[in-house]
Amino acid sequence: MIDYQRMQLRFLEDRLRSELLAIFDFHTVEEWIGINVSPTITKLNAAAEARDRLLSQKTWPRRPLDRIVTDQEALKGVCTGSGSLSCALLGQ
Repeated sequence: MIDYQRMQLRFLEDRLRSELLAIFDFHTVEEWIGINVSPTITKLNAAAEARDRLLSQKTWPRRPLDRIVTDQEALKGVCTGSGSLSCALLGQ
């Protein structure tokens, strides 16, 4: 899906560039594309790179589960006021 969107955006960029060059000078067209099109292409490229890194991962490290955190330990210091459901359940 990302590759298709990147391809379509590149096609759109080429068409925009050719159409805008018929009206505006080169520098204006490059500035407009740099402001309006390039950021989206950059985000799509970053998403594709992240996808490729995730898909290339064959094994994942185990999570360290040295100790089990109970609800009371996890919520310690969170219950500062009244009215919180979790604080009421813990009796705080």
